[in-house]
Amino acid sequence: MNIFAVFGIENKEPIAQFIEEQYSSNFFKVKDDEWFVASNKTTSEINDFFMEHLKPKEAGSDATFIIIPVSNWNGWSRNDMWEWLSLKSQEVIVTTEAKESTSSDGDKDA
Repeated sequence: MNIFAVFGIENKEPIAQFIEEQYSSNFFKVKDDEWFVASNKTTSEINDFFMEHLKPKEAGSDATFIIIPVSNWNGWSRNDMWEWLSLKSQEVIVTTEAKESTSSDGDKDA
């Protein structure tokens, strides 16, 4: 899966709620306004999804954010964060098409 760092710039509450609802098993909360999100989508697709649901361009909305793709990492932090990053970076999204082309013993159909 692809991993993205999401930072809430202004009003973090609607962003936090959106992430927790839409990425329930695929997010890691770093701080109140910082998350990692795992998805099979691209940065642009994630941004479009956020824009569609959070509507930051509408009058009165202050749910601003930035999304940054994460391809590697290094540093010193909590073990659960390193474990989550490692696990999610190795996960593969299996689509219906891929499932149909694999037999029960794991060999590709000819």
